[in-house]
Amino acid sequence: MNHRILRPCARRIAAFPFLRYQVFILKNEKKTPSVETPFAEKRFSIILSIGKNTSSNELFATLSSIKKCNYSNLELWTPKSAVHNARKILPQESVSEIPGPEETKITLDGISGDYFFFMDAGDQLAKNFFHIFSRELSAPDPPAILYSDEDKINSSGIRFNPYFKPDFSPCLLESWNYMGRAVLYKASLAREALPEDAGGIDVEYYLNLSLGRKARVKRISRVLYHRKASHAHCPFEPSSEGEADAIGHFVRTIYPEARIGKGLLPGTFRLVPSLKEAGRVSVVVPNKNNLPGLRKCLASLRKQDWRDMEIIIADNETDDPRALEFLRNFQDTNKKVVSVPGKFNFSRSCNMGAELAQGDFLLFLNNDVEFISSGSLSAMLEYSRREEVGAVGAKLFFPDKTIQHVGIMTGLQAPCVHPYYASPGNEPGYFGRNMIPCEVSAVTAACLMIRKKLFGEVGGFDEAFRVAYNDVDLCLRLRKKGRRIIYTPYACLFHEESSTRGFAVDKQEEILLKTKWEGQLDDPYYSPNMSRKPLFFLPRVD
Repeated sequence: MNHRILRPCARRIAAFPFLRYQVFILKNEKKTPSVETPFAEKRFSIILSIGKNTSSNELFATLSSIKKCNYSNLELWTPKSAVHNARKILPQESVSEIPGPEETKITLDGISGDYFFFMDAGDQLAKNFFHIFSRELSAPDPPAILYSDEDKINSSGIRFNPYFKPDFSPCLLESWNYMGRAVLYKASLAREALPEDAGGIDVEYYLNLSLGRKARVKRISRVLYHRKASHAHCPFEPSSEGEADAIGHFVRTIYPEARIGKGLLPGTFRLVPSLKEAGRVSVVVPNKNNLPGLRKCLASLRKQDWRDMEIIIADNETDDPRALEFLRNFQDTNKKVVSVPGKFNFSRSCNMGAELAQGDFLLFLNNDVEFISSGSLSAMLEYSRREEVGAVGAKLFFPDKTIQHVGIMTGLQAPCVHPYYASPGNEPGYFGRNMIPCEVSAVTAACLMIRKKLFGEVGGFDEAFRVAYNDVDLCLRLRKKGRRIIYTPYACLFHEESSTRGFAVDKQEEILLKTKWEGQLDDPYYSPNMSRKPLFFLPRVD
């Protein structure tokens, strides 16, 4: 057999998500880790819910998967209808009946576990579920919430459609309960966090939101939970009333002036805070010549619904007569031009423009972008005004309406990657990530908003990065200070990428980024279980 022929065939076969995942399982789950007794000290409580259409076979599969974990220090709380069957499979003393009607969630006062989690009948646990979770929770300073990846399983035991979850993403969580199942909660803290008037709220979603704000959350990048094939968990499915009640209760507590709207996908929400007295935005536009692009950019700015702004053009030796005439006539109270002499340096242009700014926020804007929606600037302000947020980026399209920017990923095949680059503009992305505000490693400075004070605190753009990677470097420094970088699809612009300066990137700047951030480029929002090469967001098989 000619292996030179086989190899490309194997690569093509591996491109299919289902087959890639089967290869992933074989490569990563050949051996079940041996049981280590020190990890058995944590006690776990399982709260089992049973749907109206749950079959006896599905219930048996769930209970059997718990038994196969070979972990004794646990208890199961189940509705009355399943108590008898559960006690036939699990030790009788470990099974308790949920008090009250079956549709009522158990009160957390009744459980004895250090940590607890919810499970649906029909779902199954990985054999090493408890041992891996217990090992993580035995470490110093254990988290309040610990979650893992999950996939789906059919009646034949075939697993598919894995969800490799990002690191803790509070912004994403406000729009969609991305954590799903395989989420363990510290019981003592959960009791304090759950409101007395919980009523019909989705308890898990509320705990993810409320506990996640004030306690440590950690992800395990292992597939430890297998969801029944018909159990939906994706942003494309309509959200439940319980989820709506959970986000509503959370928002009333934390953001009393905010409102909750519908997101861009059926299962998502949009949290819209009040922007009353948010402050002035100083728009900084680096420029040389390119009068048609500059006019288009400024015209779209004037159509924004956020009116409190000033515009600063950082001009780098424009020599086109018509552009010079435009700049001479541009200046008034809310319009300024700052001259940036010398060889083009995007970072220096932005920094000099920022020094002249009087606003509370800086919006760095390329001269080849054009706002599509009038609410884009406000959408960026919604996140930029939050203390925990560093920089905010927008969704950028090429003129042909394909995707240019939906956030930047770092530490993969190149030091940074634009996911879904040149994909159709309506491509939702992996579990809808292109259509939901979320944390990312970096955003492009073609349209980047940041609080002016914070920009000064981190030292502005590093002028060693003249053309490229200055935005990535800024975002990495912000993240090092504990600030989050947010991508929002509610701010949309067209971008004629690099139309003023061309697209060439100095290789030295790439080397500089790698050297400066050596060992720190791993992207926490891109799972280590996913491909590091093109065919991103597919299971990793190398």
